[in-house]
Amino acid sequence: MLGALFFFAVWGLVFCLLRQGKAAMMRGSTAFAVIGPIFEYWHLSDYWHPEYMITISLGRLRFGLEDLLFSFAFSGICIGLFRLQLEPGEDARGVIPMGESFVERFFLVWPGISLFGVLVYSYGFNSLYAICAGCLTTSALVLFRRPEWTAAALRMGLLVAVLMWFFYWGYFLVLFPGILERWWELEALWGVTLAGVPLEEPLWALSAALFIGPVGIYYLD
Repeated sequence: MLGALFFFAVWGLVFCLLRQGKAAMMRGSTAFAVIGPIFEYWHLSDYWHPEYMITISLGRLRFGLEDLLFSFAFSGICIGLFRLQLEPGEDARGVIPMGESFVERFFLVWPGISLFGVLVYSYGFNSLYAICAGCLTTSALVLFRRPEWTAAALRMGLLVAVLMWFFYWGYFLVLFPGILERWWELEALWGVTLAGVPLEEPLWALSAALFIGPVGIYYLD
């Protein structure tokens, strides 16, 4: 919960910095809030085992209220920072041709989802690496439609990756030393760390940001 509150503080700062696009940031936070609980369906089996303040169970899906709060805040940060990187007034209006069907638009998302499913269920990939691959695939398809967004998306992704690294190095691991050994499946990771932070954490943040930011602006701005 303290981790989620950290990202809510950053969310509030980004929201205040935005001159336009605040509505898209709010819509994106709300729309992507469910991602955290959905990801936990796989992460709890092969990536980590956190303790929740408030646990929610829906059938086989178990997650914490903290997952919803984190996803809300993280998604808004990605969309807000991406919006800040774009030129003033640049948005998604006019990108999707009139008459383009929902199926044609949704095709941008399905390849990433399909790749994730193949990597997890057919090849036994760790869910974190599979999610990174799926997010990057969808991001590439969206940026193929809007190549002028590529530089802004990369800047935003790197900012979010650095933010995630700092969150662990300067905040979470300071408050809870030894928590990586207690909660994470460290033997399933590469074993590469950045000042004590597993490389997978900023890598996940970069991949998720490159997915959420462009997709959020493409459909919600």
